[in-house]
Amino acid sequence: MAGRTAHPPRELPGDRGRLRRRAPASTWRAGQSVSVRITVDSSTLSQPGAYQGELIARTDSPYGTAAPIDVVLQATPPKTWGKVTGTVLDGSGAPIAGATVAICTMYDTRTGACGPTTYTLKTDGHGGYQLWLDQGFNPLQIIAAENGYTPIMKIARIHKGESTTVDFTLAASGTFTQAKVQAYLRANLHAR
Repeated sequence: MAGRTAHPPRELPGDRGRLRRRAPASTWRAGQSVSVRITVDSSTLSQPGAYQGELIARTDSPYGTAAPIDVVLQATPPKTWGKVTGTVLDGSGAPIAGATVAICTMYDTRTGACGPTTYTLKTDGHGGYQLWLDQGFNPLQIIAAENGYTPIMKIARIHKGESTTVDFTLAASGTFTQAKVQAYLRANLHAR
């Protein structure tokens, strides 16, 4: 689909995606099944989406170890959040992987000042980016930049429960070195 990028599930928060909790020891008969309830606190997650991990049962059985069980936490966005998403392409329409997408929240169009929070993202291998934010962060100033291309700035608004697509096509430029791109971002992402 146009304007959408598939993203693999992320790891559950914690030590390399593993939940390290010890359950009370118990003994089960061969062939017996047991239900296990897992509770995970999603309040530490900054973005909604699928987070994956494994449940590993340790055993002293002489017949081998139990296979890990895949678990997925599906974190849903709060009702007031919307998603800004898009792609960064070059002049030929090819995706620019690793491009910087800087998002300034609560952008003041009169003064050019950012609000208290800015986000810096890198595009994926397909030139895509996405970020969920509360609609209270409107308006957004979004800058796409990459070494060897002229940066572009756009203003956008997110809407609760919806995706807002902001795509960029960057023109090649030999004058925009990495140092100049960084200087451009610093000059345009200043806080109030």
